[in-house]
Amino acid sequence: MINATPEIDFTVPEYGYAGETVNISSDNSYKSEWTISKDSGKSEKYGKYADGTLTDKGGAVSFKDKGVYNITLTVTDRAGKHIAALKDTDYCPAIDAYRNP
Repeated sequence: MINATPEIDFTVPEYGYAGETVNISSDNSYKSEWTISKDSGKSEKYGKYADGTLTDKGGAVSFKDKGVYNITLTVTDRAGKHIAALKDTDYCPAIDAYRNP
């Protein structure tokens, strides 16, 4: 039996504000690992740069600081092969709204 390479993808908003909760989703059926790099830095476990929870299917997170984040979803297929999908997203500082007296 030939083990076909799975096609993986996920969705994440392209832009947002630091501290704002965003939904990340994937409909893959494989064991998944989420990693994030910030401003072209080293890729780390997602918890270094985001609060929240990501499972095999995605989840809800908020990015701690402004920056350009590279989010990678890596899955392991039944044969043990690793396949990755990468997306960039840009998070701006939160805007403080106030009224002038």
